[in-house]
Amino acid sequence: MSEEKKQRKSSRALSRTNIWLLFCIFVIGIIIGASFFLLDKQSIQQEAIDSPTEAQQGMIDSLITATEIDSKNVLLWVQLGNAYYDTAQVNLAIEAYKKALALNPNMPEVLVDYATMLRANSQLDEARTAYDKALSLSKENTLALYNKGLLLYYDIGNKAEAIATWERLVAQSPHARTPDGRLVQALLTEMKK
Repeated sequence: MSEEKKQRKSSRALSRTNIWLLFCIFVIGIIIGASFFLLDKQSIQQEAIDSPTEAQQGMIDSLITATEIDSKNVLLWVQLGNAYYDTAQVNLAIEAYKKALALNPNMPEVLVDYATMLRANSQLDEARTAYDKALSLSKENTLALYNKGLLLYYDIGNKAEAIATWERLVAQSPHARTPDGRLVQALLTEMKK
């Protein structure tokens, strides 16, 4: 074989190696770029969850001012708690609901929201107590029954009591649905398997 043919073969092999190397670098670049994009997307979504919108913050600021002016107005404290709840500001929601419940402890709907925020904050015993109090005031409170079942099943791990709680819910409201639209009865069937 002539020297010229050997060089051409060598350069073709080198070209193929370079093409494979460039291809691998390209693929790695795409993977790295995609991962940065996904991480950035997740941080944007998390920021959206963590940060109230300008309108929500304006409402919260107005309610804070109103509670400073009229600290005995239970409705203002409930609205402030709800605003914090809606913007996932768990600790602030808990504090606002506490103030509302100190003024009027007999509000089952507020107790359910308060219990839900306590659960989100991993204050499980307090959450259970608040759900129980809501149910003592309103025995047929479907939201309290459903959420207490969630607390018992997923957080406390008392599956038997959770199932009993959801059975009570289904007995009084056979068409009760989960937030994603499934019948609670179907959920119970799955849990019993």
